[in-house]
Amino acid sequence: MPQRTLSKRRAVEDSLEESRPDDKLNIRIVLAPIDLSAASMHALNYAIRIAERFQADLHLVYVHENGHEFSADAMSQLLHESAEMRTGVHIQGSEAQAGRASLIRAENCHVLSGRAYQKACDFARELAADLIVLATRGQTGMARVLLGSTAERIVQFAPCPVFVARQRNGPGQTSSAGISSTQFEFAPRRILVPVDFSQCSLAGVKYAALFARSFDAKLHLFHALFPPNPVVIDRLSANLSGELDETRRMNAQLEMEALMQLGFLRGVQCETEIRTGYAIQEICAEIERADIDLVITSTHGQTGMKHALLGSVAEHVVRYAECPVLVVP
Repeated sequence: MPQRTLSKRRAVEDSLEESRPDDKLNIRIVLAPIDLSAASMHALNYAIRIAERFQADLHLVYVHENGHEFSADAMSQLLHESAEMRTGVHIQGSEAQAGRASLIRAENCHVLSGRAYQKACDFARELAADLIVLATRGQTGMARVLLGSTAERIVQFAPCPVFVARQRNGPGQTSSAGISSTQFEFAPRRILVPVDFSQCSLAGVKYAALFARSFDAKLHLFHALFPPNPVVIDRLSANLSGELDETRRMNAQLEMEALMQLGFLRGVQCETEIRTGYAIQEICAEIERADIDLVITSTHGQTGMKHALLGSVAEHVVRYAECPVLVVP
């Protein structure tokens, strides 16, 4: 293994916290922004399942943006009743349903006034939330491109990881419309993690490893090699171009092998894939090729303009992936 790769690996190991194979992800508080739309109520299904898995407290928040007066108490009651109906807790029966009922507590249904994304992010800080679960608005066309300004801004400015819910409709899968949490299951088996071997993306891999342990899921570590510039190819012989591409692929493979040796991946099922192409196109194609249930990706910035831009790859994955996406800041 080249000395540069070994040195980089040691630097990453020193910069990330030590992780043992029995380490677990600590999600204690889940926040679900709700606007009572069908999409947000479907996202609540994911929030409930995740809260159940991690035995976390679930908080719902509705943000009133219009200037006219309204009753916060009445809206809080409506929010609570709507969530109860969605979770099917009025149906008498199983112990599991009783457990879901206990997750939706009246005192955890909050109503705020102001700009939705700002209030949601501020409230997440106040709660010290470990995860925000929200829905996208659009599924196709321009609505899909815009994602919904509130959802996109929450992803950009949230103080904690954000789970963006999206339902994959395929054989044996139910559409997001009209399904309650008593019928809904979230048990990801294959999690795609885009990596570019930067320290930021490796922090995302660590979070993904801990998340995968909680669901006994397999990680699909994916790297896309940027395609060679066609102008450069035209000026080089075919042999030289092929040699350059092979060298880049070998270096990426060495980086991937070094990544696989990091301590936080011990005990986690992993597979790797390296493809040549534009990152967002290859990631979205890989979701279908590898039957991916969830994408976990990190942003490239923490504050200021970098965080606002989110990182072009992460931003486009959130917009175009045909499965839920968990963004790690």
